[in-house]
Amino acid sequence: MALTARSASLSLGLRSACKTAICTGRRSYSSTRLKSAAGTLYTACRRVMDNADRLAKYEKELQLFPAGINPASLWWTMVQLHMPQTSEIELLEFLQGAKMAAKTQLKAVNSKEFAEFAAGLRNESIVAEELNHYCTPRFFENLKEAAAGTLKDRKMTLEMQDIAIESAVVADVKYAQLTQTEYEAQTAGLAVLPFLWASDATVEYMQIHVRTRSLETTKMTLIGQEECLVLQDNTRTWTFGSKVGSEEEIEWRIVKTVAANNAAKQLSRTVYADEMQKL
Repeated sequence: MALTARSASLSLGLRSACKTAICTGRRSYSSTRLKSAAGTLYTACRRVMDNADRLAKYEKELQLFPAGINPASLWWTMVQLHMPQTSEIELLEFLQGAKMAAKTQLKAVNSKEFAEFAAGLRNESIVAEELNHYCTPRFFENLKEAAAGTLKDRKMTLEMQDIAIESAVVADVKYAQLTQTEYEAQTAGLAVLPFLWASDATVEYMQIHVRTRSLETTKMTLIGQEECLVLQDNTRTWTFGSKVGSEEEIEWRIVKTVAANNAAKQLSRTVYADEMQKL
């Protein structure tokens, strides 16, 4: 199986930004018990109107949203962001943390060390231990399965040499009130966020979808046969999830990621058989 520049596109994945990296700059509101859906929506709309200047700054000056976003979609995104009853996420600092986490974790998960750990070839891995703190348990297991399959079945290793996050924007925000059972199912990857909230919900939960575009240089090795270095232009959408009932609860973790390769260029290629013939 020959290596091509597109073979490495989409490599593996990432996790969320750590609590200290993303969850700074929060505001707090006073509240007691969870409001009804109607009450939550009404309060969030009032907050958005009160923060109209900040919304304009997010959109026009800081460009934190996709270019050409529909005004109605932008308004609804901001309403969702303002639904937590006692906490609020500062989007600029959230995105700064998300970019840092994306860069760090893509390099970690696309490493020979993580692949060997996932395939059972080593018992411990600092990279895997760090990655585990950035992911929901289900997402971490998905990454392990993908890395193990790449190494054991395809006999290939991926090693990210460099990555530059060219852009990061907030593509969507989803807020929900969940029962403890619904929350556990959500974090286990067994359910989607409900459209209707249960009357006995006790957990405020939010997902923020971040779209990144990055230039990545990856070394691909087809074990015993060849290796090549490729430059890729990739777009990814990360789903960050966290409880948002209070500052103490907020700890963003990656729920899932979806990736697409825009372009790929092979920088170099070495075929081991050709090298042996030269000797």
